[in-house]
Amino acid sequence: SMYDPEDIEDPILINYSDKRMFMELYHRVHGIDKLDMRDLKKIKATYYGMVSKLDSMFGRVMEKLKETGHYNDTVIVFFSDHGDYTGDYGLVEKWWTGFQDCLINVPLIIRIPDMITKGRIIDTLVEMIDLYPTILELAGINPKHTHFGKSLISLIKGQVNKIREEVFAEGGHNPDEEHCFEPILKGIYYEKTMLPRNYGPKVFAKSVMVRTEDFKYIYCPDDIDELYDLRRDPKETINIANDPLAKAIITQLKERILKWLLHTADTVPFDWDKRGW
Repeated sequence: SMYDPEDIEDPILINYSDKRMFMELYHRVHGIDKLDMRDLKKIKATYYGMVSKLDSMFGRVMEKLKETGHYNDTVIVFFSDHGDYTGDYGLVEKWWTGFQDCLINVPLIIRIPDMITKGRIIDTLVEMIDLYPTILELAGINPKHTHFGKSLISLIKGQVNKIREEVFAEGGHNPDEEHCFEPILKGIYYEKTMLPRNYGPKVFAKSVMVRTEDFKYIYCPDDIDELYDLRRDPKETINIANDPLAKAIITQLKERILKWLLHTADTVPFDWDKRGW
């Protein structure tokens, strides 16, 4: 009740005809099609209230660090694993292969004593896997296995302006992976987890996303592809994948996906293991 739904911005509404099939099904089967605009705005208002509550609780942790004298010798990293639709696109919660920015563009706030200027904003693309090598570098620890993160320290120090030209996300299952379609038999997730059993495995179709500063491309061999021009359509409402003018862009972005998949495929352990012979 902290925020008045009337003061909340309208949710993003779309036509599902050029979207992957999970979106319309999730919208309808979850009953969201029965909600009106005020209902959707109330969902977002409630979410904002939850964010404010979390902010207050996090503030208590910060105050305790100050009380105990550890605020200035503690590295603080605040982030989320994913976002929430909160009514945008006629959906709520998240989805396994949902790659809209409201799900994947998450908070990332870092405080490193004596390294970061207070209030500085670095506007560039990073991935959550970059936190791992960042913390290792701060701790002076060398990784003991192959990983694909890139330390943010050079970015934080202002030595470089970017460490990535694009970011990736992936999810979903192959049609024959029925063991991954196990439904939750009761509770709020029942309808969601029953979708592949009731409507076919394409609902969970394996998908890969690449996002640059200008474009977002989603490759889904078992459903349709999606391409969004983030400069003209930052809310990702119009899928231009079938536009003949987009063919060259899709070819380039597919090449980036292929290169990424190759570089992040199976790796060899650092330590020799005689079981490998």
